[in-house]
Parts: sequence; structure tokens; C-alpha cells
Amino acid sequence: MKKSIALLSALAALTLAACGSSTPDPAAEKVVVGTATAGSFTVKLLADKALGTGANAVYAQVTTTSTGAAVTDLSVTIVPMMDMGTSMHSCPVTGPMVYDSATGAYGTGVVFQMMGNWTAKVSLARSGMATAVADFAFPVADAKASATFTPAGGMARYVLSYNYVNPLVVGLNTVAVTVYSTTDMGMTFQPVNDAMFEMVPWMPSMGHGASGSVQPTRTTTPGAYQGKVMFSMPGDWEVTVNTYLMGSTTAAASPKFSTFF
Repeated sequence: MKKSIALLSALAALTLAACGSSTPDPAAEKVVVGTATAGSFTVKLLADKALGTGANAVYAQVTTTSTGAAVTDLSVTIVPMMDMGTSMHSCPVTGPMVYDSATGAYGTGVVFQMMGNWTAKVSLARSGMATAVADFAFPVADAKASATFTPAGGMARYVLSYNYVNPLVVGLNTVAVTVYSTTDMGMTFQPVNDAMFEMVPWMPSMGHGASGSVQPTRTTTPGAYQGKVMFSMPGDWEVTVNTYLMGSTTAAASPKFSTFF
């Protein structure tokens, strides 16, 4: 549980702190993605900000529909899905939705690799109870924080997310990176735990880079890495993330992520 909560804070760039109330309302400071019923429950799907490509912290506030009382003893999972018309695919999810009493909601991380219209099924389970499912539909914007690639000669397809943990500053900026692979056309994903990275910042308008970045290394959460990228001055920056897999010294991909501050 502690690992999942720690990852949420990194993905969302916020601390999951107590609200100072015995009955915290997670919706008070979050974006409401949607509300749906599942059996005798009402599920409110929340996020720290509007959903975008890359990593997102998402939460499910579950109450009993008849009384409005919070429900804290369920096993909760989320399965996002995108219908492409001729095919469908899912996206990486960091794990089951874990209940946190400080926020009053179940939380996990979701990595959207494509912008567009998505759906999600949030399943609620408990011993001796039939599984209840809440259905949601929502848009995902292009936050330019994800990349997909298939290494030359490989069968697996990879999804990489690149998100800044805090507002950008001159100096070192903490970066959260996740990597997942799929071999079944994006229906299921596995965390990649042996990746290595080289972040190369470059300022196009000034024609120079910046030295001193701390390259991402594994965290305690499968598929998750954290590092620090150096920006030597405000303005436009492009960070190339050379990504190495399975001990190779040749980059499997080198996605670029642009920002301005």
C-alpha cells in the first residue's frame, strides 16, 4: 500500500495529505471525471487534474447509494479501454486501486498513451458479494507526456511516460518515468524493470544544452523510475530520453519531450 501511495504522489506532483477532517472529501480538490452507479454503490471517478497522455493519478470515491456512507473495505480495480473502431486497446495501470484513509478514496496510476475518447470499468469486489461494475466515458487530452515504440526486430510494443513531479524551475527538476510492454496488441501490459535512461536536455531557441542531470533509476514500484533533469535557464526545452532495454548499449528509442517555462 505504501508503494502505491508513494507512486501516486510522484505521478500527480502532489502529496496525498489528510484533509483535516474525519470524513475527507477527495472530490473537494480534484477533477471529477464522472459519476456512475455499480450495484448498491455510487462511484465517483476523480483525478488531480484533467486527464492527459502520460501518467495520471486517478481515484475512486465509493459510497453506499442509499445512505451516502463511505465504503472502505472493497477490492477495486480499473480497466481503461479505447475503441479504435476496428480494434480496441487498453493502457498501463500501476496496480489495483488502494484505499487511503487520508484522501478517503481508492487510488492508482494510469498511463494513457493516446489522446481521444476513452472508457473505463471500475470493478468493486468483496468476499461473498457479486462483483459490481461502474462504467465511465471521458476524454483524454494530448499532454505530450507519453511515447510508444517497438524496438527493431522485437515483438513487444512499449509505452513510456515522462512527467514532471513539480512546477519547473531553473536547476534540477524531478522527473517520473514509467515503462510498460505489451505483446497482445495493447490489451495487457507488464512493467519493465530493467530499463536504463539518458536524459539529454536541449534549448532549441538558444542552441545549447545543460549539464548535471541525474538519470532516472528504479523506484520501489515496478516499471517506475525517477530522476532529475537540469534546466539552466527559463524558456523552451526539449528533453531526449534515450531508452535502453535488456542491458543493450544501443537505445531502443529516443523520444523527445518539449516544455516551456
